[in-house]
Amino acid sequence: MLFEKYYQEKGYATLISDLNDKKDVNSIVNKIIFLGQERQEKYLKKGMKPQPLRVMIIGIPNVGKSTLINRLAKKNAASARNTPGHTRAQQWIRINENFELLDTPGILPPHYEDKQTSINLALIGSIKENILPLDELYSYLIKFLQDNYLENANKRYSVDFSLPENEITKNIALKRGLLIKGGEIDEESTKKLVLREFKDGLISLVVVDSYARL
Repeated sequence: MLFEKYYQEKGYATLISDLNDKKDVNSIVNKIIFLGQERQEKYLKKGMKPQPLRVMIIGIPNVGKSTLINRLAKKNAASARNTPGHTRAQQWIRINENFELLDTPGILPPHYEDKQTSINLALIGSIKENILPLDELYSYLIKFLQDNYLENANKRYSVDFSLPENEITKNIALKRGLLIKGGEIDEESTKKLVLREFKDGLISLVVVDSYARL
């Protein structure tokens, strides 16, 4: 994968995993233990009992940090919700006798270099959608789907996404019954629906950023 290559070139150890795959989850545990092996051996050489590895989970809001911890712990050890800023405090969670994980609130830079970063973060739910105008964010998403995930969008809504934006919005509203008094379409509710379903991964599993922007 391109992003894996990018981080490897920066000298980071990387591991691509699917948290719904038990084998992948176990591979994360094994990787952590492997990376901490040298530290544990130093304790043994000194005649000391190795201490549990303490590992910090960090990342931007709403990318699944708490879900990752729950998969590793095999229980609901960390509260998880599909909203930015849900985890508000640090907490240590013991995975097994070998290591513990620190769940932390999502982190973001105080300023973004360009507006595109804000748009991408809003689309995936890492910042609140209402930070940007609804119409602007929705228009960007429709164009993004048309350019990159046309078939996925067509399949999700049974609507031709090659049509102009206003026609797409009208057809989705009619199919979903999003109407207001007088039978007119509820544009605001329709736009919020599409944005929410995109954020929840219901249209397609996507990458909103590009390798060139890293």
